[in-house]
Amino acid sequence: MRHWLTIDCILPARAALAVSLLAPMNRDGMWAIEAFMNAGSIELPPEAMASGAHKEPAVTSLHSFPLTMVDDAVMQGIATVFRQHFGADRVLESPNPVAASEDVGLFGATIGVPTAFWFWGGYAPERFTEAAENGRSVPTNHSPLFAPDLEPTLTTGVEALTLAALSRLGAHTTV
Repeated sequence: MRHWLTIDCILPARAALAVSLLAPMNRDGMWAIEAFMNAGSIELPPEAMASGAHKEPAVTSLHSFPLTMVDDAVMQGIATVFRQHFGADRVLESPNPVAASEDVGLFGATIGVPTAFWFWGGYAPERFTEAAENGRSVPTNHSPLFAPDLEPTLTTGVEALTLAALSRLGAHTTV
C-alpha cells in the first residue's frame, strides 16, 4: 500500500508505506524484523527533514507472529501415521528446522496444547527436478507465482489433515 501523490503536482500531507516482511528469526525473538524497524527509525528522520517534512516519520509494526514451535514427539507420531497411509517414499523429513512464522503457533501456545506443522507438495516431482537443473527454485506459498497442481494437492492435504486430527483424537486412522 502506498499513497503519495493524489494528483500530479499536489503533495499530500501524509505518506504511508506498508511493507510485508518475511524475515529470518531466532528463538529469542524477531531479530531481523527488529533490525529492519530500527533501521527505518534511524534512516527515515534525516530523509524526512531533508525533504522538508514538518513531522518526524512514524515507523510502526502492524502485526507480527513469533516463530512456530512444533512439538517434536507429536510431529513424529503424525509422521508415522503419514508414512503408514501415504507410504514412506511420499513422506520426507527435513533434517534442518524451517523458519516458519504462522499464527497457528499462537493458538497452541495460548491454550497449552502442542502444535504440529507440516508442508505437503503441490507440484509433480518433475517440476522440482527441472527447477533444480535450471538453478531455480519452485515458487512457494508466499510467491505471486505460486500455482500448485490442484490434484493431488487438494486430496493429499485433506487426507493429511484428517489423518493428523484422527491420530491425535485416538481414532482409527484410515481415510
